[in-house]
Amino acid sequence: MASLARFLTLIVLLTAATGAAAQTVQERLFDAIVQGDVAEASRLVALGVHYSARDKQGDPPLIVATERANLPIVELLLASGADVHARTANGETALHLSALLEAPAIARRLLSAGAVVEVANRDGETPLMWAALTPSLEVARLLLEAGARIGSRDLRGNTALHGAAA
Repeated sequence: MASLARFLTLIVLLTAATGAAAQTVQERLFDAIVQGDVAEASRLVALGVHYSARDKQGDPPLIVATERANLPIVELLLASGADVHARTANGETALHLSALLEAPAIARRLLSAGAVVEVANRDGETPLMWAALTPSLEVARLLLEAGARIGSRDLRGNTALHGAAA
């Protein structure tokens, strides 16, 4: 019965929008994330939309929710099986973004969900390097406590210390 209700809800969502202005269910999810609409995001996530969703830049919902520093939606996505290791086109993870945005609560939640602390993007930059670019030390401290290596080097040979000194 519950699966029939989910199926019917999905059908309603798919047919609700008409014409050229029609939105896909995935677009609705990203709109809900951007608008901070936890209830709508929750409804769409319950349908399983988030597993394969990507926005126009190719980013998954967890990345977009982290960019918006929206902890409730980050928690919703992680609790619903979102990939904590998902990356942007340049290889950044949500942990990179939480570091740059000085979002310690999100960084802590990502780490507790199994985010890899020493993950590097295509430029070889780690979340600690991004945290070092900010005036806040809280995320950098969390990353160091989780095992981040201060001596890791990016492709240009820079470490987190170079970022902190800049």
